[in-house]
Amino acid sequence: MSELMLIVMRTAYQYKLKPNQEQVSTIELWLDLLRRQYKYRLGERFSWWSENRCQINSCPLIMPTPKLKNNPDYYSQKKDLVNTKDKFPNYKLIHSQVLQDCIKRVISVISYQLSVISTSTIRRQENT
Repeated sequence: MSELMLIVMRTAYQYKLKPNQEQVSTIELWLDLLRRQYKYRLGERFSWWSENRCQINSCPLIMPTPKLKNNPDYYSQKKDLVNTKDKFPNYKLIHSQVLQDCIKRVISVISYQLSVISTSTIRRQENT
């Protein structure tokens, strides 16, 4: 019983970091690169959505609709991380799982945004 309490206490403890100046600059570099990566991946998904959406009441019936571009999903964006590391060598400093987690955060934001959009559309239809 006391061993179990000891484990719980260790996981609940918050360690305070006291980084030196070199570590602070490394952390700031990583955060800046991750912020850029997040915005780029989010932008990819929003641009795909805006380029490929078509209102039901305004789709062209005479002209054929253009072929849809590939939807940037988690796996395609994860595969593209290799190209990112080749083009921008600073990304090699960041562990790959951290970059993949950044893409997972983009997925959660997109799914939330789409749920808000669909909910607001349903509410508008109910009110009319």
